[in-house]
Amino acid sequence: MVLDSIVLLALLALIPSAPASPPSNADLAAQVRAAETAFARTMADRDHAAFMTHLADETVFFGREGAIRGKAAVAESWKGFFEGKDAPFSWAS
Repeated sequence: MVLDSIVLLALLALIPSAPASPPSNADLAAQVRAAETAFARTMADRDHAAFMTHLADETVFFGREGAIRGKAAVAESWKGFFEGKDAPFSWAS
């Protein structure tokens, strides 16, 4: 009886649990929208430190002079956009 219980528990442990359902396209779109809004808010708030939190170490931004690679380089190149009272541009329409 004890052996049967152990075998049953071992077999149950091998049964994979049901995977969680993947997020819907609407959920994914909402996540992207929220991330973009938070990113844009850093410019509106004139908060360069918050802007940097949105940059991955492997960030690549493209501008008139070509690619800017890496978090530190992008943060430094965008620092001037955060100076002054008014943002030089906005994502809001």
